[in-house]
Amino acid sequence: MGEIRLAYSSLPCDGWSLEDHLDNCRRNGFAGIEFREDPQGLVYAGMPVAEARAIGEALREAGIAATDIGTGVCFRGVEDESGGLAHLEAAARLAEAIGARGLRVFLGNFAVRHDAPKAPISHEGIVQRLRDACDIAAVHGREIWLETHNEYATGAVIRPLLDEVGRLNFKVIYDILHPLEDGEDIRDTIRLLGGDCAHVHLKDGVRSADPVDHDWIYTLFGQGEAPIGEIVALLRESGFEGHYSLEWETKWRKELQAPGMEAEKVFPEYARIMNALEPGGHHR
Repeated sequence: MGEIRLAYSSLPCDGWSLEDHLDNCRRNGFAGIEFREDPQGLVYAGMPVAEARAIGEALREAGIAATDIGTGVCFRGVEDESGGLAHLEAAARLAEAIGARGLRVFLGNFAVRHDAPKAPISHEGIVQRLRDACDIAAVHGREIWLETHNEYATGAVIRPLLDEVGRLNFKVIYDILHPLEDGEDIRDTIRLLGGDCAHVHLKDGVRSADPVDHDWIYTLFGQGEAPIGEIVALLRESGFEGHYSLEWETKWRKELQAPGMEAEKVFPEYARIMNALEPGGHHR
């Protein structure tokens, strides 16, 4: 079965220096970092190439992978989205300089409630945008990683999309909560994504008591309803070889903006829980 390689998103790490990140990896056994592309963070599209290359070199010397660049680019396929493609071009240059394999993208509408209004989307337009994005990334030797989210959250929806786009550098970030929010069984999600699953976002939460809420309520890792151990066991059985990355969304999840939920406290506990998993996916 595949090795459990831990990573984390830099999303809650505004103000951290490169040495802060390296120290976090050393202390907690993280093998990778996915960099949220943001001017407030360590890396951003359009930063000096020399600085990006220096970060990549320091990571390589420390044996830490830059897994991907977490862009906020989101396609709906119904309008002129040349700006998003141009941003991906800049992010692809950044990823190449740092040594990150993937560029994260989204599709569709971020609707947290079932009754929220949604902007129109075009599946045909989305397919073309993704082909264009993959072609841009390929010039720099990178991949496009679609996060399971919004209208494209489940394996049942993403599997035909992967086949329709038809690009070898089009892969998926399996964010474990979003298919669960849409009612898909974890076995089906993992089976359908198959070898196109490049990366995993781990987090935890509970279902909302309000049936109109689409999104789960996030919790500390290991304290919610997500079957984390079973998911990890199924992924390992499937031959998944990527990183298991904690995406700690304090920036927009109010339930995570509380004492004791700071990144400095959450990261070590995440590593402890993951390292305590037995091969079968249970806690020791």
